[in-house]
Amino acid sequence: MGDTVTYLTSVTLPEGQTPDLSLALVLPAGLSYVASSSNVDTTGFAGTVDTAPAVSTSGTLATGQEIDVVFDSPATTTVTEDNNDSNNTFTFTVQALVEDDTANSATTAGQSKSINSSLEYTGKTGSNVTSAVARNFTEHVLATSTSASPASNLQEIGRAHV
Repeated sequence: MGDTVTYLTSVTLPEGQTPDLSLALVLPAGLSYVASSSNVDTTGFAGTVDTAPAVSTSGTLATGQEIDVVFDSPATTTVTEDNNDSNNTFTFTVQALVEDDTANSATTAGQSKSINSSLEYTGKTGSNVTSAVARNFTEHVLATSTSASPASNLQEIGRAHV
């Protein structure tokens, strides 16, 4: 409990304009979003995207908290039309705190916790782009031992010495 897990989502868009881009992330039960931990990294991205998107949360720790990310400044995300697919991707990271919750407690075996993501934008064809990524973690198990041994020349209490 108390560990922080970082989830990274790579967002690859088609070249041109992508209006009303939003990303929904659902954390696994027992993890909670760390406020102000979101980050947009545009290294290698040829275009314009909101690097400080609006982030809100809903849901519960027991069933999985949802993080809604709205890239609204500017309202339209733009990818340079250069026929180069290698520069159409930016990354979005969030941190989640492993809470003291029944979903996480009393296990010594590794657990796999998946984050589910869904990307949506105006004008897309078909259903939302979805993905799930798992991270493994284990609860810390501490082992302690103590021992005591008498020092030399101790006197017994309660016995008379003659």
